[in-house]
Amino acid sequence: MKNKVMFGFMAFLLVAAAFLSACASSTNTSAPKESASNSTGASGSDTIKFGFISSLSGSLASSGELQKNGAEIAIKHINEQGGILGKKVELIVRDDKGKPEEAVKAARDLNSEGVNLFFGVLSSSAALALSPAMEEMNAVLINTASHSDRLTGKDFNKHYFRITDNAQMRNNAGAKLIAERYPDVMKWATFSPDYEYGHNTHDQFFSSLKKYNPKMELIHESWPPFGSPDFKNYISTVQNAKPEGVFSSLYAGDAIVMSKQAEPYHFYQGLKVFINPSAETDIREQLGKIMHEEWGGVHYYAPAYNNPLNVKFVKEYKEEYGHEPDGFAAEAYNAALAYKAAVEKTNSSKTDDVIKALEGMEYDSLTGKRSIRAEDHQAIKDVIWIHIVPSTEGSGWKVEEFVLTPGAEVIAPPAVK
Repeated sequence: MKNKVMFGFMAFLLVAAAFLSACASSTNTSAPKESASNSTGASGSDTIKFGFISSLSGSLASSGELQKNGAEIAIKHINEQGGILGKKVELIVRDDKGKPEEAVKAARDLNSEGVNLFFGVLSSSAALALSPAMEEMNAVLINTASHSDRLTGKDFNKHYFRITDNAQMRNNAGAKLIAERYPDVMKWATFSPDYEYGHNTHDQFFSSLKKYNPKMELIHESWPPFGSPDFKNYISTVQNAKPEGVFSSLYAGDAIVMSKQAEPYHFYQGLKVFINPSAETDIREQLGKIMHEEWGGVHYYAPAYNNPLNVKFVKEYKEEYGHEPDGFAAEAYNAALAYKAAVEKTNSSKTDDVIKALEGMEYDSLTGKRSIRAEDHQAIKDVIWIHIVPSTEGSGWKVEEFVLTPGAEVIAPPAVK
């Protein structure tokens, strides 16, 4: 009898425990959860997540890796200095494979994990796809490389910021420089990728060049597909047009492949000037002793800045990666600094607070004080052009000269309606 009573009592306890557990589970399930779009960017109470998206495979991989290097050393430096608001920063890297749809997929995956602060991105097509996606997710993107003017103009939304210069700024400065240095070059051709960035840079350069040199003529246009493996037919058609100057906004892997294929044709030797607004270091390093003479636009040029922040960055970057930082690395670093300044300004990493902080903000960057226009979220910074010439010493090329143009002198008024 005693055993039966005890058994009954134990059964009662088990049923009661199950009932209480079910009630607790029901209460927890109905409790409101903070969505990723409204999150503070924190993983736990002591970490802030940054999502980094770039092209780490495909034709843009050489540039994407450099961009990632800059992001990694930025987060390392921030954490060494105590993080942001005393919280450690976690960098989460994703490869967009050079494809807009992959960039959006990567962003959505990270957003589902609580990430609302993004930076990086190389191609304008990826940035144009990500910009509205950021708005849908209530997240923020600081773009560090893409140049399409649509991003801070026609297709602008408040969740997108550009930390570097844009196509209008760079190509206006470049056209003025070329018109002054090469006033007798009248016959021009373009050799640029057939997508948003290529057409935008072409339009900006030649509209500006026409203003500075009204007698110039555009005698030929070649538009190879973005990511083309074979440029030989385009090389021949440009040569047959016999231009004196060529403008090309091929970049990263495309510029490298094209230049290697152009070498047997002595393509560059027949020109008075070759200009590329996207002439970062990865192109020169991979071409080495077949590097041609050109005027190149870059996001950043390390020897041009002697401020303490840049000196430290250059020194530690070279120690970490074995070479001087380029514009892709530097602008990724500058984007992380912008987020740090914005979060500390408002004591918050929530999306709306970060957007308000970034609008009109001035902060210390590797190139000195940099501001971000509130109207269109476009940074105002130096526009940098370098003159690259072949050399019999070292790597086979050298930068003979650099020209800095203050961004405020060449930037157009905001085009946001």
